[in-house]
Amino acid sequence: MRLGMASVAAWMAWSALAAGAPGDELAEDRAAALTTIRQAASVRDVDGLKTSLAAAAKLKGEGEFDAELERLDELAEYVAKFWQAVQRGCVSLESVDELEVGEQRVAVVEYANGRLVLRVAGQNKAYTQKDMPPKLALTLAQLVLQGDAAQNKVFFGAFLALDAKGDRKLARQYWDEAAAAGLDVKHLLSELDVPLPAPPVEIPAMNPVLRNLLSERSWSLRQRTEKGWVKDSLEKVGTQNEEGRLVVSIPADAPADRQLLAKRPISGDFVCRIIVSNRDRTTTVGLFASGLEDEGYAAPLPKGTILIELSRQQGKLACKLNGADAELSSIGKPAARLSGYVGLQLAPGSEVTVAAVEFGVR
Repeated sequence: MRLGMASVAAWMAWSALAAGAPGDELAEDRAAALTTIRQAASVRDVDGLKTSLAAAAKLKGEGEFDAELERLDELAEYVAKFWQAVQRGCVSLESVDELEVGEQRVAVVEYANGRLVLRVAGQNKAYTQKDMPPKLALTLAQLVLQGDAAQNKVFFGAFLALDAKGDRKLARQYWDEAAAAGLDVKHLLSELDVPLPAPPVEIPAMNPVLRNLLSERSWSLRQRTEKGWVKDSLEKVGTQNEEGRLVVSIPADAPADRQLLAKRPISGDFVCRIIVSNRDRTTTVGLFASGLEDEGYAAPLPKGTILIELSRQQGKLACKLNGADAELSSIGKPAARLSGYVGLQLAPGSEVTVAAVEFGVR
């Protein structure tokens, strides 16, 4: 059979899709990198902001992405300078008895080790960079940055545009005033149309109970064979790292997929929350049959750190990934109320870190 040029192009496009579509994967990586930058800014993680920008810079090479990254890089610099001003403002309070926040006057109690204590309505309230209200942050920054200076209004707008608690209407007002003063901020305005990202997944601190739940004895491994799923050795591919998280790496030359299963039999309704750092797009999460049969319900995991919420309530199985509904596909012919184990299916060459796990019963 001979193919015309159009047919060849279509065939090549289909082949790329079937093979994993490297171009699509790169586009997803770039989108994820931009989200990570915005997440760091939204939760006031200045160090994480620098790290995520450096990681995103390695993905340069596409015009639209490069332009968006350049804008975020500029905004990140403004945000960093804003928080430096906030810190300097806090230090300056050592010689101040009162502070006017909006239309409210509050007493200054102390500032030490990054913690500001104010007396508000007869009560002491403590604030850090992570949790102080935007109005307070702006007030502190304006103790050292003149509020009517055009350049400073660019900093204030950047903070309000990217912060999870920010006010984008006020951010636009600051930038409009900066533009009226002759500053070029037109290229920043498009950031106001980008939806704020969901907050990054917070990995809980390690404790003895969690360390036990993540130990190798709380999980099992099995391998797909011609006869079905059979038990395999977790010790060869899995270990708890120094922090206590369970790291599982499947060798690239492994003959078949593996399933990492939590050793908690599931028969009725349940709720399971797992936090996983996933390096590969081939990994899936689901409820898998306990026998040899290749049966179950599963959903693909994106790359990155994911909060998985898998549950069955009143007989209905559901899955959420980072708060968004994920479709579960059936494997084989599983029963509607399948009994089995919650776990991850890993392809050869893949690696995951299980950072946390929690089960409940409903």
